[in-house]
Amino acid sequence: MNHKLLQMLNEAGFDFTPDIMAKLPAFENLVWLEREECAKVCEEYARKYVKDDDDSKAQAWMMLQCAAAIRTRGQQ
Repeated sequence: MNHKLLQMLNEAGFDFTPDIMAKLPAFENLVWLEREECAKVCEEYARKYVKDDDDSKAQAWMMLQCAAAIRTRGQQ
């Protein structure tokens, strides 16, 4: 179980009953899927808006870095 996810649930006031604990892996998967969709949006913008000039290439690179950072958060 992702430590950050447990910390967030604790801060939100969840009681860690056996029933909740049994459902956490499915919830964690949903969080991962949403994070992946956010990263894909960044990649989509990078592809959609990149032009053949240095400024837009730099912006596209930054969007790809954001996608990578979003995915990395899931591994912390």
